[in-house]
Amino acid sequence: MNNKPRTKSPPIRKRNPISPSLSKINPNRSPINTVLKTVKEETKTDFIEDQERDETTEAFKSEVERFIEISKYFSSPLRKSASYVCENRLISYPNPYRMEYKRGNITTYHIKFCNLILEPVYIKLYKLTPELEEIKFINLTLSRCKRVPPGLSFNLGFVYDDVNEKPAQNAKMIFVASRKSTTPCYQICEIDLHIEALKIRL
Repeated sequence: MNNKPRTKSPPIRKRNPISPSLSKINPNRSPINTVLKTVKEETKTDFIEDQERDETTEAFKSEVERFIEISKYFSSPLRKSASYVCENRLISYPNPYRMEYKRGNITTYHIKFCNLILEPVYIKLYKLTPELEEIKFINLTLSRCKRVPPGLSFNLGFVYDDVNEKPAQNAKMIFVASRKSTTPCYQICEIDLHIEALKIRL
């Protein structure tokens, strides 16, 4: 018999099981999640910008409507008043105007209008929006104008009556100052009222 030496097969080496890289399966580092996060942030930003744009558009639309409304009123031939808005200011006034009152009390306030030109200026209360029954004017009404001579001022007086203790609500006073001599024109004066109740310390 031929005794031929047997060829030994190479030993089988044990290999570690293939384990996927944690960095590849980490959901926080997934490219898809990164893209979704970016899209979400961009969508949120676009929504905020659209909302701010809509608010600005509504505010501008409201101003235009008010301007047209006042222009129709003051350009009426029956009233023989000013027919266009003055390029320069006729009067100065505080805006905004802060009001602090005590619950259940009546508080008096004054707003000062100063004539800035060398001609008489006529101040008219056009509208209080919203109409608050708590506010009552002392020396000015919707039906009359107040004449302010050159270089002088007019102190508008009004009270805030909180007898019924209703919740405070901000409002806007709209006045129109007009010049009837020389070149008739008018100025729209809007005053934002910031109304707050005083906190009582116990």
